[in-house]
Amino acid sequence: MAAFVRLPSGSWRAVVRRKRRYISEKRLIKFGRDRAAQGVGPVTVSMDIGAVRLVISHAAAVHGLPVSMQQVDPARIALKRLGLVGKSNERDRRPMEEELQGLFKHFDSLRRPCIPMSRVMRFAIATAMCQEEIFRVTWDDYNPRTKMLLIRDRKDRREKKGNHQRIPLLDISGFNAVELIEEQRAVRSNEDDRIFPQTTNPPEPRSHGPAEFSGSSTCTSTTCGRRAPAACSKPAWRSSRPRS
Repeated sequence: MAAFVRLPSGSWRAVVRRKRRYISEKRLIKFGRDRAAQGVGPVTVSMDIGAVRLVISHAAAVHGLPVSMQQVDPARIALKRLGLVGKSNERDRRPMEEELQGLFKHFDSLRRPCIPMSRVMRFAIATAMCQEEIFRVTWDDYNPRTKMLLIRDRKDRREKKGNHQRIPLLDISGFNAVELIEEQRAVRSNEDDRIFPQTTNPPEPRSHGPAEFSGSSTCTSTTCGRRAPAACSKPAWRSSRPRS
């Protein structure tokens, strides 16, 4: 049979202890119930069941252990019917104008900001680019004559490498992307050819605290980028929709 051992990191590991014994469907369902009782969401429980399936398949295929995966799928279906396994909710949160102004005011009040967060947030809203893409574009990717920007290896679910896209720098979201890029020329360095020569790690975690300060507990860099697509369709980008 298999035992579920909790590691010091907080994650779980499936350990096959005896041969000629199968992991029962009831044990997997109990495992899912126990994880849900600990406050774990449906997505995490689904990942845990997937990890168990991966361990079992590896044990059978690589090590030749007499374990079966036949009980995993029925257990997943049962957990799904119980509402313990499911997909994540799509985020459609759009920050309100008051929330953004509160964040801008906070970041502009910092004496020595290592990252121009206000400018980065405005640029994210104007271009709908994600955090990694913003901190990766270079001056060679920017064409001031045509007002076009080349995004290399743009994020994609299937093919990221080689997925280069050119986007127009429009002024329809309330923030001018071209003007924001030109403002970065004052801090342009010969050592780094990126338009925003900062690391990609600090902005997201550091933005959570100021977001709470501005009265928004769910306003992050991801929600800022959702205002640009909405601005292209209708002026509903100023409204705020709670996350489901």
